[in-house]
Amino acid sequence: MKYKNYYKILNLSGHRASEEEIKNSYRKLTKKYHPDVNPGNEEKYLDITEAYETLSNTRLRKRYNIRYYLHFLQNGIRLTYSKDTIERFKKSEFVRIFIGEFVEDENAGKKEKAYTANPDEVLLDLTLEEAFQGAIKQVDINLPGEDARSIKVRVPRGATKESKVLLRGEGRRDIFTGNRGDLTIVINTLPNSKYTLEGNNLTKELKIAPTEAVLGAERSITSIDGVYKLKIPEGVQNGDVLAIKEAGFINKSGKRGDFLVSIKIDIPKELTKEEKELYAKLRNLHSSQ
Repeated sequence: MKYKNYYKILNLSGHRASEEEIKNSYRKLTKKYHPDVNPGNEEKYLDITEAYETLSNTRLRKRYNIRYYLHFLQNGIRLTYSKDTIERFKKSEFVRIFIGEFVEDENAGKKEKAYTANPDEVLLDLTLEEAFQGAIKQVDINLPGEDARSIKVRVPRGATKESKVLLRGEGRRDIFTGNRGDLTIVINTLPNSKYTLEGNNLTKELKIAPTEAVLGAERSITSIDGVYKLKIPEGVQNGDVLAIKEAGFINKSGKRGDFLVSIKIDIPKELTKEEKELYAKLRNLHSSQ
C-alpha cells in the first residue's frame, strides 16, 4: 500500500495532534472539499475521509504511527549509532510517542518500560474438515511498512478456533537490527452446516420416521471422516441424543471426541390412503386400551 501522510492530509502539525484537533480539521476540510460543494476533488475528499477514519480510531492510529515512524526513519537523516545509543533511543519518549505499544521489560530492575514489537497476528479461515485433517495453506501477509508477501503455513491436525501457529522469523523487520520478529497465525474455523463442534464432540441432527422411533432401526450417518452405523433403539424420543464413541473431532494430542446424534422425529405432512388407514387403526387400538 502506498504511504500517505494522514497528518499532512488533515493539515495537522504532526503525531502530537489531539483528538479535538483531528475532529475539527476533518470538519473544516470535508466542508471545503465535499464533491457536492467543490466538484473535481473526489480523490482528495476520499483521502481526507481515509485519514480521519484512521486517526480517530485509537487502535488504528497506533498502528499507523508505527508506519509513520518507519517512513520517517527510512526517508530522514541516516546516522550511525553505537549499541548503547540505540538502546537509549529505543526507550526514549520520542519512540514511545510514535510507537504507542508497550510491554514490561523483563530485564528492567524496577518498573521501567521498554518498547518491543508485539507479535504480529494474521487470521486464517479454515473449514472444519481442514482443521480436522490438518492443512497447508497459502497466506497473504500485509504488515505495516512492508511489501505484501505470501507464505505457506502448515496447520497441524486438530486445530480449533483461536488455535495459534507461531512462525519464527516471519514477522515485522526490526528497524534497528534488520531481524524479523515472529508471526502468529490465529485459526478461525468457519461455521459448518452439517454439524457443530462442542469441545471435541461433533453434534448433528438426524431426522427419523415415526416407525423408526417406535420399532428402532439402523441408519448410516456421515461424520467428519466417513460413514458410521448408528443403532436407533426402540422407543427413542424426540430430542434424545445418541453417541458414537470416538467418531468426533480430534485434538492436537490425537484424542477423539464423540459423534453426538440428536434425534428429530419427522412427522409426515402428506400420507397415502393406505398409510392413513394404518395410522387410524393404531389410534383406535390405543384408544381401546
